[in-house]
Amino acid sequence: MKKWARNIASTTVLATAIAATSHSALAGEEGWYVGGFAAHTAFSSERSISGSAESSVAGLQLGINCCEWLDIEVAMGKSMGGDDIDLFNVSAIRYLQQQNDSWRPFVIAGLNRFEFNEVEHLVEGHQVRSSQWLVGAGATKAIDDNFFFRAQLQLTEGRKSESSGTDLGIALSINRRFGASSNPAAQSVAVALAPVAVETEPTRAPITLRLMVEFASDSSEVRSFYSDQLAEVAALLQAEPETELILTGHTDSTGSADYNQSLSEQRAAAVKAYILERYGIASARISTEGRGESEPLASNDDEAGRAANRRVIGQVDYVETAE
Repeated sequence: MKKWARNIASTTVLATAIAATSHSALAGEEGWYVGGFAAHTAFSSERSISGSAESSVAGLQLGINCCEWLDIEVAMGKSMGGDDIDLFNVSAIRYLQQQNDSWRPFVIAGLNRFEFNEVEHLVEGHQVRSSQWLVGAGATKAIDDNFFFRAQLQLTEGRKSESSGTDLGIALSINRRFGASSNPAAQSVAVALAPVAVETEPTRAPITLRLMVEFASDSSEVRSFYSDQLAEVAALLQAEPETELILTGHTDSTGSADYNQSLSEQRAAAVKAYILERYGIASARISTEGRGESEPLASNDDEAGRAANRRVIGQVDYVETAE
């Protein structure tokens, strides 16, 4: 029990120190995540556990999203097979590309510790607690707005001669995000469907209905959580047959200006197609245009600003008769 306490305390202190340094040095705090993992390790012949050169471990991991490109993580686990082994590690995960709907590659580095509770399984002179350097690579993919899957291949190398040898491992995990990164819509400008009335005469008033649909990076797919707002716009078009909808697409500054112009046009066209396919509105009543990266709502220097700039703005003008 004392060994568990010492390892938990030392690992937690190290992770907290790294995370605190990252939060103070890097902009764009993203939140945190927790998950479960399963890992399988093929041990080096230099440590040679009796009867088995491999071990499977399962446990929990806790991570902090220090910024758009970096996570700091603590993991603790216990063997699932016959070998009585405890695992502790703390690591930094550096992503190699922006978050999108496809696989996101990363590299990982950190410290790993195996604690062998059955010493008779070890070769003579081997340390009961084996501390190692950890390096590896892998990829992660979002399951939905909150959950993501991660797979990685890793090498661990003993820090001391008594625990030398290079172990090869694979780890799989499913994680749940919390905080700012758990809902992409929460990071950016809220979807607006706000009628603004200005009375020009006692019985009639002009109304403007505005719509904002935001997109994932490098994507023109209309996400499902905008279905209610798009249904409201379609209902207005059906109720007011003389009205027209104007859709204007925008992008962030990632990529070339020509590519972003084309992407902004595709986004506006995607929103139009969504409404036409589901609500039977005449195509001539919806016009589209793209303005590329030329009209940002926020700074493109951080992810929150770029997310706000990846959008389609819609506007419907009509006159409502007051009762």
